Formats: sequence, C-alpha cells, structure tokens
Amino acid sequence: MRYVLIAFVMILGLAALYFEGSFIYRHVFLYYPETVEEENNESEEPINEEEEVEEIVLPDSVDLEVPFIAQAPGGDWSYPFPHTCEEAAGLMVYYFFEERRPISDDTVKAELRDIVAFEDENYGYHEDTSISQTAKFIEDYFGYNLKVTYDISHDDIKRELFKGNPVIVPTAGRLLENPHFKPPGPVYHVILIKGYNREGFISHDPGTAHGEDVLYSYEIMEEAVHDLVDGDITEGRTAMISFQ
Repeated sequence: MRYVLIAFVMILGLAALYFEGSFIYRHVFLYYPETVEEENNESEEPINEEEEVEEIVLPDSVDLEVPFIAQAPGGDWSYPFPHTCEEAAGLMVYYFFEERRPISDDTVKAELRDIVAFEDENYGYHEDTSISQTAKFIEDYFGYNLKVTYDISHDDIKRELFKGNPVIVPTAGRLLENPHFKPPGPVYHVILIKGYNREGFISHDPGTAHGEDVLYSYEIMEEAVHDLVDGDITEGRTAMISFQ
C-alpha cells in the first residue's frame, strides 16, 4: 500500500510539472513570441558590415574638347562685353554639350547680348554675378541640371572633369596673373576649367583673346578661386558649378 501511495504522489508531481510547462508555453511563447525573440536576439552579437565605398582613381590628365569663346569676341570691348565673362563661360558649356562650334564673332556677340537681355529682364542685373547667380541664369536660360559646391578641393574639380563635365569657377582675377589681362586685371572674374595635368588646370579664360587652353598652376588656383563677396574678394569662399 505504501508503494502505491508513493507512485500516486509521483504521478501527481509529474502532472503538475506538465501543466505548469504547458501554461508557460501557451501564455509566454504563444502570446508573446516577439518578447522571447527579442530576448534571444539580445544575446547575439551585432553584425558589423562596413559599407563599400567606391574609390575613383583619377588619371594623370584630362582635357575636354570645349570650344573657346572670348567675352569680347573679335576684340570688341564695347558694352556689355567688359562684364560678360560669366555669360561666355555659360555659352562655352552650351556649345560643348550641344556639340556646336562658334560660327562667327558676330554670332557669338549676338548670343551674349541675348543672355544679358534675359538676365536684365528676369533678374534686373547681369554684371559681376556670384557663382550662385551665374548658376541661376545658366540653369534658367539653357535648361541644364547643375550644382553649386562650396569649399572645394582640387580633387573635387578633377572628379567632375573625369566624368566628362567642364567646371566653372569664380576667381579673384588679378591673382590669376594672366599676362594678357589689361593691367591691373579684373577684380572678379569667372573662368571655365576643361582639364588638368601634372602642372595645373587647363582653362578657357574668356577675359582675353589669348584665353584658350590657359594652364593655371595649382598654386595659382589655390590662391585665386574665390566667390564674389562685398569687400575683399579674397574673403570669398572657394566654389564651382558642376553639371549633372
């Protein structure tokens, strides 16, 4: 009889353990599965996946076939051409993307006058425009997608050229030390960069009839690139217009 009672007690104990486990399973694992899963996940170490960044290896030189346009075609420095370096830079970009070539000095002068008239009509100004204002008329007049970037490096310019896009930069013109400028040279000046090599940037400088393929050293460009500001031009930020 004693053994029967012991067996009976053991059966009751096993049954109690079974029902308690079943209760926990139903009420915890079934009703709150996300809680259990979160607890399990917390014990796992996070996966550290580093994003792969594609590094562009720049060639030693790039030289885009951009047509040259002087801001005073044929040496005509009558109004408005003393103030059309920005318009000439924009027109060079247009000729490049549209695969056009200047037909004649008279044609280019007419195109520059049209851009000036557009600026005067739409903005009320056209002389000495900052890089953002220059980008504005190029975008509105020619319909290009572009970007203004500030605080740039030489490699920023090179990467755009490598992608096949000319770059427009604002400068403190006198720091360019171009011997073909009428002394002392322009305080503010905009040029187009079409390439680079080991010595410097290959530029189309619209401020002179001798401005085609001018090589400005990296040292000169480091000092000269500044956006237009009130006061000392050398206080202006470095900047560029790139095309998308």
